[in-house]
Amino acid sequence: MLTKTDDLEERKPGQKDSDVKKIGYFERLLSRILLDAGYHLRAQVIRASDYGDPQNRKRVIILAAKEGRRLPDFPKPTHFAQPNHEKGELAHVTVKDALEDLASVTPDTEGGNGPVQLPNGTFTDNHCIVGKRVEKEKLEPNAPSNTVRRTNGIDHYSQDRTITVREMARLQSFPDDYQFCGSATQKKSQIGNSVPVGLATALAKSIHDTYL
Repeated sequence: MLTKTDDLEERKPGQKDSDVKKIGYFERLLSRILLDAGYHLRAQVIRASDYGDPQNRKRVIILAAKEGRRLPDFPKPTHFAQPNHEKGELAHVTVKDALEDLASVTPDTEGGNGPVQLPNGTFTDNHCIVGKRVEKEKLEPNAPSNTVRRTNGIDHYSQDRTITVREMARLQSFPDDYQFCGSATQKKSQIGNSVPVGLATALAKSIHDTYL
């Protein structure tokens, strides 16, 4: 819990100094406003891959409640780079875990979003490549990806192409039947601007368990 005199720097148990990220100016300003308004709060940098998302996306999360009300805890990580299976820990979900079955399906290069059949017989859509290729980053198959943004160019780990809209969604843990709206470019924006599903679910559950 933070008070008005605390430095807004958070770390997880066992986290190395090199992994600690100081909270930025906007988050500090918001925190001071909340504290001055009579809220108590917790602020921490948490990583999506620690909650089952195949992506090392980091986010500053601030949890706040009025003084006298219970304050939710941050969810404990469930996935680890070196899991202790005896304790029930799970391994990080890798890029290959998330995308391997789509590698055998030819993507649409004309921006179409029609359904395609996966090797297991189910269907998904939006397996299409949008925009010009900009070689900025190539996925590492045996690790979570870096942050997936709406504008960054990401190359497939085993094929000579950028990833598709559906593959972007997979790296954010959206289920294959999730429907996005608008053009293919607008769908990329929706995906890139979203909070990864595993991380969002863990946070929502922690808040739910605190109050209900």
